[in-house]
Amino acid sequence: MIRVVAYSLMLALGIVLSQVFGGLPFPTHYPFQVAVNFITIVCLGFLVIRLGLEVSLNYKNLRQYKTDAVVAFLSASFPWLLCAFYFVYAFDHAPTISNRDIWKESLFLSRFAAPTSLGVLVAMLGVAKFKTSWLGRKLRTLVILDDIDTIILMIPLKKMMLKGLGIDTFLTVAMLGAIGWLGWKRSRAYRLPLRWPWLLAYALLLTLGTEFIYYWTTATPSVTLHIEVIFPAFVLGAVIAYPRGGFDTLHAIHDEVGEKRATTVITCLFMLFAGMLMPPLIPDGTHCLTELMLGVDAPDCNSIWNWKFGSMHLSTLLYHVTIVSILITMGKMVPIFFYREEASFGDRFALAMGMCPRGELGTGLLVVSLSLLTVVENSILTVAALSLAVNILLTGPFVLAVRNRLKVG
Repeated sequence: MIRVVAYSLMLALGIVLSQVFGGLPFPTHYPFQVAVNFITIVCLGFLVIRLGLEVSLNYKNLRQYKTDAVVAFLSASFPWLLCAFYFVYAFDHAPTISNRDIWKESLFLSRFAAPTSLGVLVAMLGVAKFKTSWLGRKLRTLVILDDIDTIILMIPLKKMMLKGLGIDTFLTVAMLGAIGWLGWKRSRAYRLPLRWPWLLAYALLLTLGTEFIYYWTTATPSVTLHIEVIFPAFVLGAVIAYPRGGFDTLHAIHDEVGEKRATTVITCLFMLFAGMLMPPLIPDGTHCLTELMLGVDAPDCNSIWNWKFGSMHLSTLLYHVTIVSILITMGKMVPIFFYREEASFGDRFALAMGMCPRGELGTGLLVVSLSLLTVVENSILTVAALSLAVNILLTGPFVLAVRNRLKVG
């Protein structure tokens, strides 16, 4: 629980620092921004590789996951679409922006609401009934399928929603298809070191590789390939073979003090830097946070409720954050309406609660969207980021609901 609170606070602190640094009268922040972005992507790659390591499906009998795949798809889609609708209709957009542009960027930005944090599974491992109970087995399957769906759907969303169909789209899809085919055919085939320094090194190499491809192809006017690190990192985690002893040995390694400490530090850095990538809320860079830092006496900033974040006062901002938080939680209640012949309402509700945390993958999708959005207001980005921070803070109660149900059942 302490780590969950720390992750949320680091993300919120990063958002605050983004506004402070964005408003200070420095001539340029470009080198600083490049460094922060690079470190953020490396940390994200590390976390997604660990996510790929958790994938353990029975590929010889995929039909058994038919209902689970539907539930996972709906659980990822409903919060995403609810959030997108809210961003489109609850905010005032510039009249010069077309509805098509508003919709496509809202859909892309709202994808942060789709995934389920793998951290909820890690928190469940200490409960004896997690591996043997219906709730534990089903939660594990749905979280994995939910995240796979989220990662795969980002490919057409990014390319077709934002750039349209072109040669770069087909080349990117072909490359990602080849990576996905490799992950499918060579699942758990390569015995590679899997302790945290190695995973961090893999993430660094993947980040350097994807960035090299992007900057190399920018020299060609007609083709620009920007393959995000998320999908290759996930596949890499999926092809690394488990150590002797299988899945239990893997988690025994991850439970070592050094591994836990390193993962916690890397996750905290990722949350902090992800928040720092948020753009300033006011384009001219003069706002209350900066004035307070510089000791400037500003009458408009005497009351915190008068502070303006972009086009919104603080009270309006908190209102939107509350509504979005409720919507992305409601969207994850899909499992309640399935499995009626297999489990009681209490188990199905606990299953839905276990799928609510967004965690590191949700933050990663938000980071990916920042560099691609052009018409969505900065205030909407802030609502998304703060809603994500609230969701991470609520991971504790979500996990507690599942743990209590496991103990009761």
